Amino acid sequence: MSVVSVAKNVVRGSGVLALCLGALFVFAPGLVPIHAHMTLGVLLILALWVLAFLGRTGAPRAAVLAAIAGLLLPVLGILQLQVDLGGGLWLVQTAHVVVALGAMGLAEVLAKRGGRA
Repeated sequence: MSVVSVAKNVVRGSGVLALCLGALFVFAPGLVPIHAHMTLGVLLILALWVLAFLGRTGAPRAAVLAAIAGLLLPVLGILQLQVDLGGGLWLVQTAHVVVALGAMGLAEVLAKRGGRA
């Protein structure tokens, strides 16, 4: 099994689980510890960055976007918890989910077009 295959599967697994736990955290507060969601997010970002590094020559734009998404995801996540956003919270939550889904899509692109090893 190659590094690309492992990283792709880590993104897939941690991404789906993080989405589920994040939804539970929002719609059923107290049911799921947020640290479980955050740990899965860290795994997703690390695997995404591995794919971005390996795919930087085969898919340079996707690699740059993946690096940016990996930086933006935790910022959006922490923003939800640390800042009183009032009625704008849903905008940040939506952006967090959209960036996460985009990151998962970029991982697939990088694994297919830019992956090696």
